[in-house]
Amino acid sequence: MSSNISSQRLSLRRKASSAMITDEELDVLRSLDTAGERCWAFNALPQIKQEKWRIYRRIKFLVDHLGIHPENAKIETYGYFYNQGDRAAAKLNWHPQEGKGDIYARPDKSIPLVKDTTVIDF
Repeated sequence: MSSNISSQRLSLRRKASSAMITDEELDVLRSLDTAGERCWAFNALPQIKQEKWRIYRRIKFLVDHLGIHPENAKIETYGYFYNQGDRAAAKLNWHPQEGKGDIYARPDKSIPLVKDTTVIDF
């Protein structure tokens, strides 16, 4: 009986987390060609910005609702964070030149990795 209640609560939480994104928006996101495009488009949605989701919540949504591999969702979401939503800058930083940049698209490797509980508020 308690497992049935737990599954109902989990189902309600899932509905609540995706309720602010319409089915049409999800369809548009799913139609994008690459996982990177889907991640960046999702992270740039006005309602996601307004809600100030934590990094781990964004990654979980990308995995659960858009079928993106967890490591790809992590790489793209951290890239979004470190480059303040500027995908062109992230692409430059992702391809390390002269020892700068890394897989998470940090402009410089000396920038410490933030925790996944960090809120993205832009």
